[in-house]
Amino acid sequence: MFTDAERAAIRVARRAGLTRSYGSDDEFEKLRRYFTVEPAVEIVSDIALYGSYKPFNDTLATNLEPAPLETLRRLKLPNRDGLS
Repeated sequence: MFTDAERAAIRVARRAGLTRSYGSDDEFEKLRRYFTVEPAVEIVSDIALYGSYKPFNDTLATNLEPAPLETLRRLKLPNRDGLS
């Protein structure tokens, strides 16, 4: 479904979503196998930018738009309201 390059980027993004650390040396080594410096920096920048939205949205209790909410429901993932 995903290329090796996409999987490397997803691993770094997943780690960033779980912890404040954006990944291990091993994850970055795998990322750098597939991406040069500029695309790797863009990937990490996007992760950091979108990661900053979560505390903002949680603090203001913003509602999810219909498409992301439907994806949460389809994947059976909870959101802050406990919907799945």
